[in-house]
Amino acid sequence: ETMPPKKKAAEPEATPALDATATAAEPPPEAKPTEVLELVTCRQKLQRTRQAQRDLQESNRSLRDALAQHKFEQAEIFAYLNKELVQKSKAVAQLEARVSVL
Repeated sequence: ETMPPKKKAAEPEATPALDATATAAEPPPEAKPTEVLELVTCRQKLQRTRQAQRDLQESNRSLRDALAQHKFEQAEIFAYLNKELVQKSKAVAQLEARVSVL
């Protein structure tokens, strides 16, 4: 018995390549003035929105820095006031002890 001949692998079909000459021959689609105006308006709005975002991010950084500074100062004030309270409490206790002796 003889084997049937092997079939060759199917070659890919040639696809028409899109080259520069084919696309250059086609005129670009006509843009309607309203579409152009809408596109320009949208781009301007996007630009303003991105600028506002950058401004808000910078403001947020500044506010975070200021908050950190205020928290640090608050901690120092609390420490000072607690120290003063302890000293005053000791002075009051000493004075009360002297009054009770008299």
